[in-house]
Amino acid sequence: MTKTRHANEQLRLAGKLFDKASDAILVTDSEFKILTGNDAFARLTGYELSSLIGKSPTTLKSEHSKAFVDEFEKNLEDAGFWQGEVISRCEDGTNKRLWLTVSAVHNEDGKPVNFIATYSDVDEIKSVQRKIEFLATHDELTRLPNRTALIERLDLMMSNARRSKTICAVLFIDLDNFKSINDTLGHGVGDQLLKQVAQRIRDNLRDVDLLARQGGDEFVALVSASALSEIDDVASRISQAVAAPFEVNEHRLTSTASIGISVYPQDGDDNQTLLKHADDAMYIAKDSGKSCYQYFTEDMREEAQSTKRTQAALQNALEAGSFELGFDPRMDIPSNAIVGAVAHLKCDGKSIRADEIRRLHNAAERSDMIASLDIHTVELVILAMLEWQKQGTALPQITVRISDAQWHKNDFATNVQQLVSTHKIPTEKLVFEINETCLAEIDDTVQEEIAKLHDMGVDISVNEFGGASFALQNMIHIGVTEIKLPVALVKELGTQSDDIERFIAAIISFAQAMKLKVVAPGVDNDKQLAVLKQLGCEIAEGQYFSDSMDIAQIAEKLKRQG
Repeated sequence: MTKTRHANEQLRLAGKLFDKASDAILVTDSEFKILTGNDAFARLTGYELSSLIGKSPTTLKSEHSKAFVDEFEKNLEDAGFWQGEVISRCEDGTNKRLWLTVSAVHNEDGKPVNFIATYSDVDEIKSVQRKIEFLATHDELTRLPNRTALIERLDLMMSNARRSKTICAVLFIDLDNFKSINDTLGHGVGDQLLKQVAQRIRDNLRDVDLLARQGGDEFVALVSASALSEIDDVASRISQAVAAPFEVNEHRLTSTASIGISVYPQDGDDNQTLLKHADDAMYIAKDSGKSCYQYFTEDMREEAQSTKRTQAALQNALEAGSFELGFDPRMDIPSNAIVGAVAHLKCDGKSIRADEIRRLHNAAERSDMIASLDIHTVELVILAMLEWQKQGTALPQITVRISDAQWHKNDFATNVQQLVSTHKIPTEKLVFEINETCLAEIDDTVQEEIAKLHDMGVDISVNEFGGASFALQNMIHIGVTEIKLPVALVKELGTQSDDIERFIAAIISFAQAMKLKVVAPGVDNDKQLAVLKQLGCEIAEGQYFSDSMDIAQIAEKLKRQG
């Protein structure tokens, strides 16, 4: 009885699956007489199942050739199934293309006792296939070609230019203030703006040109031309079109575009090189004040080649563990005592200064190498602290400059937490430096990373404070503990410029009111130090105090001063 009950339950389950299946199903006997069907079949063809019982499925089909019928029967006999496209006549008299699969059900003697026919709407399948194929080569939001289609078209365009001895250009287009619009008004408004931007750019291209969406707020236009003046004209039209105000959901929005241009064949003869050079030129356009276009130049080519060599050397050094630390001491101005140090990397005895790291990062912004160097520097600092603890040296605060790219990753604080937990060092001895420009364009990830580090006890220092108007508002809410004066201003102290002294005095007064430490970097002489002391700045860095020191040298200094 248990076996019978189980068998009945299985039958009921099979019946439910049969009735609820999305595909249309018919079941026939061994003579191809219809025994039953499911609801999906009735919906697909319009027939009442009761009107079909006992009839042959051939009554639903248009005429097929004898060759078709022979192949159908042979496949069923040899393989036990057949599948292919058929024309089925619906109840209303219309014909519908269906994909039919017929399978034989055999008894214990191997003879067919039933046939199961499964039908799918070919037009619906092909519609889904077309959609899948479209999305594989197009951006769903803007309906523009994506990077896959872009590469194929660029290869074709270069081939045509090679044959006709003309030129073609890659225009890398990046919206200048899209992020602030997206963060302020929401992604819905941002998406609508991107669709309008795409339409405006496309309206200023010819039919033979191509516009693709690279991702985010980045677009790439491919332009064929016989002279640079044609490319100038296209770039100028795009720039003007994007700069005009947009109306989005009752918001009047203003955006501009920075455009980088590389030209085939002089700037590269393969798609990746041309795209990279256009991307590099776009960053130069942004640095030049935005809302403009910039061609890839010979100087940029040399810079790119130099960066590539430097990047490879740094990567090799990172993998080989060749880096060491150098330290620039931080001095307490009243007592002339070391109260901390700024750590930087050294490789084969040569220091890699912050400006070199930033220069490399600007040219290779999407590389993870800079982020890896940041984490490696933090790890080396922690190992140095462990060594000092073993020697009985009082630990100073060590500052590490962190690249902008690192702050936009969501794993930096987690990696630091793992290092701190593994090596058991006091987090209050760590200071991480963030550029004020990065703080001014703060997003959720930056804010979360800083908050996590602040909760761990790590101090946050703002470099080059005083230049970005939005940084102050963001800084107040995220737990910054220290600000650094702009190096260029510190170097002007002791000259005839009273305005600079008043500006620095204002920053120091603000910091004191906010209970922030103020650090003066780049001190070179007595005059600068004297003015800083007079203005009430207590901490300074610079070659005036000492050349860069290694781990042993700074430990010895700390021991001597007690």
